[in-house]
This record gives sequence, C-alpha cells and structure tokens, in this order.
Amino acid sequence: MSTISSGNTLVTKNIKMSIPYQIKDGKQPRIIELTTAESSYSGEVWPIDNDQKYKGRVLLLPNPGEDVKLYHKLIDLLGSTGYETLFVPTKEVYKTDTDIYREINRILELCISDLDSQSYVTTHKLHIIGQFIIASRVIAYGVKGHYKHRIKSVIAINPFLSPKKSFDNLTSQTTTSILSKISSTNTSKFPLKYEHLTSDKHWLDYLKEHDYNFSKIRSNYLKEILHISHVLQLPKKYADFSIKNVLLIQSEQDPVSKLIGLQNFYNNCPSENINILVYPEGKNNLIIETDDIFKQLSCDIISWLAHN
Repeated sequence: MSTISSGNTLVTKNIKMSIPYQIKDGKQPRIIELTTAESSYSGEVWPIDNDQKYKGRVLLLPNPGEDVKLYHKLIDLLGSTGYETLFVPTKEVYKTDTDIYREINRILELCISDLDSQSYVTTHKLHIIGQFIIASRVIAYGVKGHYKHRIKSVIAINPFLSPKKSFDNLTSQTTTSILSKISSTNTSKFPLKYEHLTSDKHWLDYLKEHDYNFSKIRSNYLKEILHISHVLQLPKKYADFSIKNVLLIQSEQDPVSKLIGLQNFYNNCPSENINILVYPEGKNNLIIETDDIFKQLSCDIISWLAHN
C-alpha cells in the first residue's frame, strides 16, 4: 500500500471547457435497460472516440439530485483516451432499506450483462467512479457485493465517511430511522449548499439557474448512508473487502467530509493496491470544480486507469 499526494502529469487531448459542457462531435449514448420483477434500470453507454483503441469501461454513478450533464466533461475525457462510460442514474425513492442495498448490485448486473454481450469489447476491465455519497456506497459494496469480483478498480472521490462538524449533526440517526419507518417518501433536510460543491463561479451560476436540489434526501436513504459511514469506520468490517485496486481522492477544502475518515479506511483496508491522493484545493465535487482542479483530477484518473 502507498500514500501519495496529487502531482501526476499526463498529456491528454485539450478539451475546451464550457458550462454546461457539450459532448463533442455530436456523440450520442447507446441506451441499455434491465427489468426485473423488483425494479427496472436504464443507462447510457457513451462510446470512445473513433481514433481510440478500446481500453475498458468506466461505470459512473451519480448522487441524488445530479444528472449526466454534470459529468459530460469527464465522460468526454474518458472517451478521448479509450474508455467508454456507462452512466446509470440512481433511484430517488426506495420502498425498503433492502432496495437501497441491492441497487448497486442491480446496476452492476445491467452493466456486466451488456459488457459481456458486446463483440467490440476486447477487454472486460470494469472500473467504478463515484464521489461523495455514492462513493461510500461503492466502498461498502466491496465488502459483500455479489459482483465485486468483476470490479477491476474503484475511484472514490471525497467519499462521505467522516462528516465535518457542520454536517455531524445534520439529522440524528434516531430521528431519521423513525421517519424512514413511517414512510419511504419522507424527506430529511441535508444541509448541502451549492457553495459546498464547487468554488467555480460558472458552475455555481449554472446550478442555481437550473435549480438543482441536493438538500432533500429520502429519510430511509439518509439512514442507510449514515449507517454505511459508521460501518466503514470499523476495522473488523473490512475483512471481506476484496476489490484489489482502490484510489481514494480527498480535497482538504472539502467542507463536508474529513480526511481522517478516508485515512482510517486506508489504514485498515486489505486491498493489494490502495492509494490516497490529497488535493490542497477543491470543494466537495471535484468533477465540477475549476478548470485547473478538474485538469488535475482528470490526469490522476487517466493515469490510474492506465496502470490498472
């Protein structure tokens, strides 16, 4: 295991930044679907550039309130370096706690069944990128998820493992648990402001103009997230974590999550290849940060994928 600070350099194609970013060359995703007795999921498979050789698939998972437009820059960058992206929106309402737990399993079933059926796929490398809440869910999946053996690597960006003081008492676990038992449609106030997400003025204006809502979370979902954050601080829970390659990225200026939570996971995780990148700047969502921060993030991601 090793700990490193951000500092990788990588030459990538120059992607002109605009907000909201538009996928270049008019590329369109291929829509895939999976329907079971319990639920249905659909996703967007974004192709690689025509001049690229296929290197693998990246499963990109959003948080509540996010849409694919926030991830267009990253999707385009991955495509320009040989990685196709599967973007799958997560649910907004979960009838039971079990539905929350099973969601990533069902998304991976959708991903893997499609991946294994495509003739153009020359390597079945599957990487997952998640940030904030979904990143902690992906880490938890590595403990006892059904398809965890198919995951080549995980990139967790500012995962919600140890909340900072202003978020520590966001909602008591007792109150959240009671609300979630009454109804799965009850919401809890999550004190997440636009300014917590990014320091980029253009992104801030865009989020406000389009009225993105990140502060209302279903009570049973918040209860599960608080539970995951607690469990992932218990060393004995890591024994069954079997994803071999894990990249952890934490920004010191993230106003939501503390670095100590990530360090605790790093110190106890049995992965063969686990690394930490610490960014001195950047708020909670580095994917919609300033051009300089996003450029560093994209270089670190592509470098990691190339070596794993």
